[in-house]
Amino acid sequence: MESSRGQIGGYTLTRPPEQISVGNVLKILGGRLFDEEFCNTHTGAMDICTNSIDCSVRSLWKLIQDSVDSVVDKITLKDLMGNEKFLFDFSNSRSN
Repeated sequence: MESSRGQIGGYTLTRPPEQISVGNVLKILGGRLFDEEFCNTHTGAMDICTNSIDCSVRSLWKLIQDSVDSVVDKITLKDLMGNEKFLFDFSNSRSN
């Protein structure tokens, strides 16, 4: 994706929509829900996180991020241009 600034700015695809995953777009536009570097830069009021060795919160967010990635990395922009049935069928095939 390319971006252009200004009043008529926006984003332009640099590849065909079937070659761009939703996960890729999300990473470019806003980043991830959880990045493991977060803990290195946001330790709170202390110099070191009190949960740095065995952190259940970090483990939870990593599990959530991995689950989200496993879905959005398999769906392309072209898939989103179709109808809702595709995503419904995709969702059902993952739960079986």
